[in-house]
Amino acid sequence: MNTDKAVNEFWEFSTALYAIDEVRDYCLALQERQGIDVNLLLFCGWVGSLGQILTGEKIEWLIAVVEPVREQEILKLRQRRRKVSGKTAEEQLRRQSLLQQELEAEKKEQQLLYDWWRRQSLATADCRNAVATNLEVYFRRLGFTGPDQSRPGQNPLVEKCCSPLWFGG
Repeated sequence: MNTDKAVNEFWEFSTALYAIDEVRDYCLALQERQGIDVNLLLFCGWVGSLGQILTGEKIEWLIAVVEPVREQEILKLRQRRRKVSGKTAEEQLRRQSLLQQELEAEKKEQQLLYDWWRRQSLATADCRNAVATNLEVYFRRLGFTGPDQSRPGQNPLVEKCCSPLWFGG
């Protein structure tokens, strides 16, 4: 297991998964409409892709662990970045700088999640059920029913997290 703080398996997985247009669009739509923390959403998918299940209690703990970084860094940087119009070259540079700072804060949040995961012993299931269960638990905690996790094609995270691509197939 990679112990380098700058890189971890979860970060590598989530950046590759997020690069898929369908997944990125899905995540951003949930972020904008429901206030979903995309890092936690991707974490639920990553842990599920390993066949591991998160309980409601563990989701509560994770939300509390990442809340300071999310509230004090990520959301504040995002808000500042969105206020910059980017109409001038100077504003474009400012937006890019804020975006880079936001990305660094996202990495920090993901490192907190990854460090937590490395210390856990979690229940297991097959990939599809584990991802769907983790997402359902997270959505329920937020009071959001979310899309139907059980029907193929309804949730790109369930589909893509369990893709043979992640397992060398």
